[in-house]
Amino acid sequence: MTNSFFLNFVYWLLPHDTGDNRYAEYFVDCYSDVAVVEAHFRDLDLFVEYSIERHIPLLVLIFPFLEENTDVVNRYVPLVGSYFEARGVPVISVADLIQSLSPGDRVVNRSDGHASTKVHEEAAKALYTWFLRNHWRSRGAAHVGDPALFQNELTSAPQR
Repeated sequence: MTNSFFLNFVYWLLPHDTGDNRYAEYFVDCYSDVAVVEAHFRDLDLFVEYSIERHIPLLVLIFPFLEENTDVVNRYVPLVGSYFEARGVPVISVADLIQSLSPGDRVVNRSDGHASTKVHEEAAKALYTWFLRNHWRSRGAAHVGDPALFQNELTSAPQR
C-alpha cells in the first residue's frame, strides 16, 4: 500500500469504522497530562517567536475533529486558539464556521475523517474575508514579510 497511490486510495474507500475511538481517547489522555500540554505550548511558542523575529505575520486557522462522537476531544481544541490569542495572534476557528453542516458533510466520507470540500470552502471564505478586513493585500513578493504592511499583527504579539 505504501508505494501505490491507487491501492492506498482504494483501501481508504473501504469502511474502517471499528466503533472504537482510540485516537480520540489518546488525544484526551495527552491533553489531560499537564507535562504534555506544556510541551505542546512550548512548541507553539516557537511559531510565535519565529514570526516576531522575522517580521512575518501569523494567522492561525484551527480545525476541530470533524468525525462524529468527538465532542469530548473538541473541548480541548479551543485551548490552542486561546493560547495563540493570549499572545496576540489572530485565530479563526473552523468549528464556528461549520456548525450548520451535518456531520456527514464535514468529512470526506465515512472512511476518511479529513475535512470535506464544504469545510475547506467555508475556511477559505473566512480567510479571504479576514485578509480583506485586515488589509492583507497581495503586493508582490518584494513586500512579503514587510512589517509596515502588518503593523497591527506584529505589535499585538508580546515581545520576549
